[in-house]
Amino acid sequence: MAESSVINPPESSPRLQLADLELDLLRCRAYRDRQFLPLTPKEFGLLAFLMQRPGVVCVGWELAEQVWKMKLHIHDKRNFKSHAVAVAMRRLRKKVDAGPGPKLLHTIRGGSYMLAAGPL
Repeated sequence: MAESSVINPPESSPRLQLADLELDLLRCRAYRDRQFLPLTPKEFGLLAFLMQRPGVVCVGWELAEQVWKMKLHIHDKRNFKSHAVAVAMRRLRKKVDAGPGPKLLHTIRGGSYMLAAGPL
């Protein structure tokens, strides 16, 4: 496995930031505490979606529609449970919240998620 390294992301690229988590939208790169996070394209899309809504609870079916491009009917949304969303969030959390900094990815009871700085 390659060692993580400190990266200085270019200032000219459109970015999102929450605490020490940065997303370079142009280059599809993520950094936590200026350390590069090796994300898959799906993980990057999931993180970008959540970073555009800091502090907002996002339900699983919403993530499935927006990140996985699933087309769900209203009756599917009421009882939506997705193993793919849960696994992707677990993997993303291991990468984003691995360091000593505050935890940013939060699971909300009932299959929802939120990205927020600090405890809930």
